[in-house]
Amino acid sequence: MKVKHLLLGYGIFAILLFLYTGYTLQQGFPHLYDNDIIIRYQYRANHVYLLFSGLLILLYASTYRKSNSPYVNRLNIIIMFIIILAHILLIAAFYIEPLQASENRPLSFYGIVCNIVAVVLAVFTSLSQQESGW
Repeated sequence: MKVKHLLLGYGIFAILLFLYTGYTLQQGFPHLYDNDIIIRYQYRANHVYLLFSGLLILLYASTYRKSNSPYVNRLNIIIMFIIILAHILLIAAFYIEPLQASENRPLSFYGIVCNIVAVVLAVFTSLSQQESGW
């Protein structure tokens, strides 16, 4: 199976998970946050992070292409693993961090950092392919 198809499939899964978590929040929100506004906003923020991550995966999947350079292909695989790791961290953050009602949110932080690193690497890869004609 091609890498692009795997990424598209996972991206669709990520968007469906976003929709599911939104439905869950809509159905059980008062029970989930027990009128604590901090927990409510943390759930909402993490919900948006799931959408952000899912859309980033779909964007990367739609622009992914195999290169003639083994270096670029390896870097593309690393980027793919980073954005999937970021999404997994953000899923964990959605279910774990709001219940702690803490301003320290390491799972969200590292999930977002992984996405930023993946974007920077993807831009670098794209620019290097354009300059060298890979």
